[in-house]
Amino acid sequence: MTTQRPGQAIWPIARGDVPAVPPGGAPAVAPVPPRSSTPAERSPDAERVPTRPGLRLRLASLGPALAAIAVLAAGAALFRVAWPSDSAPGRASPAPTSSSADHAATAGKAFGQRQAAANRARFQDQAAGEFAEPWLSRVGDCTADSSSGGPRPGAGEASRTRCPAGIVTTYWISYRSIADRDRALARYRQQAESASRLTPDAGSAPDREAAGDVRSTNYVEYAYTVPTGQQAGQVVAAIWYADPLEPVAGVFLAYWTDGLGSSWEPLRDFWRQRD
Repeated sequence: MTTQRPGQAIWPIARGDVPAVPPGGAPAVAPVPPRSSTPAERSPDAERVPTRPGLRLRLASLGPALAAIAVLAAGAALFRVAWPSDSAPGRASPAPTSSSADHAATAGKAFGQRQAAANRARFQDQAAGEFAEPWLSRVGDCTADSSSGGPRPGAGEASRTRCPAGIVTTYWISYRSIADRDRALARYRQQAESASRLTPDAGSAPDREAAGDVRSTNYVEYAYTVPTGQQAGQVVAAIWYADPLEPVAGVFLAYWTDGLGSSWEPLRDFWRQRD
């Protein structure tokens, strides 16, 4: 019984597949012992080949066939050594080809680059677009023109761009000055004082705990309840994060229960995209 692997030759799978005849040799032929109810003791002369002419002739005719079997057996044994089975100990699995590895490494890059380029073109302020760059491949349908349904700039803001991202909505704000940005920071910090009441664990992001990290001074987690409209009464969790040197900032919003599942971690994870 043999087995075959794709692209490989056939080789024996068990020792029983190899004929037990050494190369160039032939098995001895013993005479048939007389029938006896009592087993006879084995005689040394039993291994000798009879010398009758007719029998020698028959053995001579079998020589080429036996030699061919011996050659095939030797070749099969060598092939088994050269080509071990897949289950042989120490045999490593085939490594992925360079083309498949390259494909896995580059999957999604072309889409992300095109998505980022399309979103970048929607920004009215270049500094705000550059600040939002780490997130632009993950958001879509950015809108900055209030006349076509986009957000209107607030007090002290030069422009405001909205970019949805599934359960999260992002706003990218360009302030008129650093002073306007710092006034906004003060307002969000005041609003953050009640965030833990609405959204437990607010304000404990690991990134804020790093001493001396300039990002911690421009990072605020806050929450509020929607006052009116179709979503009135729902709690919104939010992150406000600003550039320490430029008058630009980003706001990340999501519904606390329906969107985030009552956990800050999904929103924080989205914000960490900056790294």
